[in-house]
Amino acid sequence: MRTLIKPAAAAVLVAIFAPFQLAAQQPAATARPAQRAKKKETVKVEPWLAVEAELDNNVFLLTPARKSAVDNPSAADAASGRFAGMESAADVIVQARGGVGLELDGLGGRALTLSPAIQYDFYTKNGERSNLTASVALAQALARGMRTKLEMAYTPSYFPKNYLLDATDANGDGRIAAEERRYAPADYSALDVELAHRLRLKKSSKRSPLGAELDLGAGYYTRSYDSPFAARDVSGPTLRATLDLAPGDRVDMTAGYSLEMLSSDEAQEVLILDEIDASSDLNGNGTATDLDVRTVQLVDRSRREHEFTLGARFAVARRTDLRFAYGLRLRDYLSDLPLDLAHRDRRDTRHELRGELATRVARGTRFTTGARYARQTANRLVDSDLTDEADDYTRLRAFAGLRVEF
Repeated sequence: MRTLIKPAAAAVLVAIFAPFQLAAQQPAATARPAQRAKKKETVKVEPWLAVEAELDNNVFLLTPARKSAVDNPSAADAASGRFAGMESAADVIVQARGGVGLELDGLGGRALTLSPAIQYDFYTKNGERSNLTASVALAQALARGMRTKLEMAYTPSYFPKNYLLDATDANGDGRIAAEERRYAPADYSALDVELAHRLRLKKSSKRSPLGAELDLGAGYYTRSYDSPFAARDVSGPTLRATLDLAPGDRVDMTAGYSLEMLSSDEAQEVLILDEIDASSDLNGNGTATDLDVRTVQLVDRSRREHEFTLGARFAVARRTDLRFAYGLRLRDYLSDLPLDLAHRDRRDTRHELRGELATRVARGTRFTTGARYARQTANRLVDSDLTDEADDYTRLRAFAGLRVEF
């Protein structure tokens, strides 16, 4: 699937950017005398640049025991390649973002805005995880405060961590030891497209300062893994609704809901299971009590993700805003395969809190600092060490950054 994503993404980007590039290359036309009095069409150009540094104490979303193993790998982990390329469980990430907003006359003379941008995340310790994301947004302003917006973001390569590839019972004891497993990096590409429409429910006025807007979006997300992990590919439609309330100039409130309906093909994979959990004789030796048995079974990673968010902004000073946000994500896996114990009857629950302080230090320049804390619990059928999926974890991130609009 990945071989199709890159050409498709490139075609969309070329289709969007080509007209502007050609227009820039054309010589300026000489105005006729009769046309000189007519108002000239202008393009408003607003480039911007942002740099942010973030300290992340759990880059790979690991349990405390697994975090310790990354920083101090055993001989067995080194032999299996479980943490190859994973240099540290914590990291400092330097994020550089840049883009430009091009505003011109659109439908009905209202603003049509094209906003291409590039983001690069540089991991100072885990170099394999550094990645690039290209995005573009096309927004058309409409009557009564409405707006329609098309957005696309593409990440050509991202390294989440290593996953189990295979295992060999070298000593023939029927049990797969840690050093007998083989792991490989599971790089993937991702494409996210969304078409959104904003409705003004209530316009703010002096007599009634409460303003309300509703933003509705529908899109498509696809994630494609490099070989040999193509069976992990997921894709599907996404839906989103966001309600923005502004009781006054100094306070904004937001409530949102999003749904991702991601599907994955059923595929055979190498699993390491305990026969007691499987209630089956997996290695055919006449017993059903063996531990850490290599088996090949069908796996289905299809899932539904529901996320609820609440946020608020408070103007604590003339140039300073304070923001708070809370998010709850419920990830329900849909597998009903009998030995897909890592996904059958599984739900992941994640809570996330965010606090942010933003200050306008000069015209067009804002400094932002804050922190995010996330905690996930996974309700699953098997011990987490037997699988490579995201498990129970906590994650703390502290960040600070500067954005400049030219």
